[in-house]
Amino acid sequence: MRDRALGSTIRLYFTTHTLATGVLVAPSSAFVAADFRIYKDGSATEKTTTNSVTVTSPFDSVVGTHFIEMDSSNNTGDANFWASGSVYRVVLNSAKTVDGRLISGIPIGEFSIEAQTADIRKVLGVATTTGFQRATNSIGFGTVGVGSTPTSVVSSACTPAGASVDQYKGKLIVFAADTTTAGLRGAVGLISASTNAAAPTFTVSTLPGTPVSGDTFTIS
Repeated sequence: MRDRALGSTIRLYFTTHTLATGVLVAPSSAFVAADFRIYKDGSATEKTTTNSVTVTSPFDSVVGTHFIEMDSSNNTGDANFWASGSVYRVVLNSAKTVDGRLISGIPIGEFSIEAQTADIRKVLGVATTTGFQRATNSIGFGTVGVGSTPTSVVSSACTPAGASVDQYKGKLIVFAADTTTAGLRGAVGLISASTNAAAPTFTVSTLPGTPVSGDTFTIS
């Protein structure tokens, strides 16, 4: 299973063929984005829209060869569907047939987003030309959970984990340049208090927007 960076484009190739001989054949009609279901983290609730999904069928005009592309930077209509730390499964869900047989339910592929390995080309989605500078100046990083406000950032993950009250008091919380909430990209808040929790809640100076689950930040 491939692990990809959040914001990258995931591309899967697959073929359709006869059961008896394995010869490549076309489906009863070309596949489109609506012929696929994308599941996240084992949930039975699939991606709601086909936004960010592009299908080429046949691919390169080769009979029986197909291509699906998913842009993980586009969450339009599916808030926070593409998220760091999640695992995805792509499954055919179509009434179309191949070699006269129904093909609904056939898995096409699986991948994860920043769940297995670090992309050394980026730091929190920022290219190394600026990312290494951010890493040098930062003491930690984290991901926003649910229930935040412009003056209270609830984290779902924080590295290093919080271990005492006000551990991060006086530090700055800096939102990533590619964080989910566009109005918070590059925004900075002064931390005036933090809770004693592995994933702390930070009391901060008023931010220009409300953080949502999946937003990412560094602490400096």
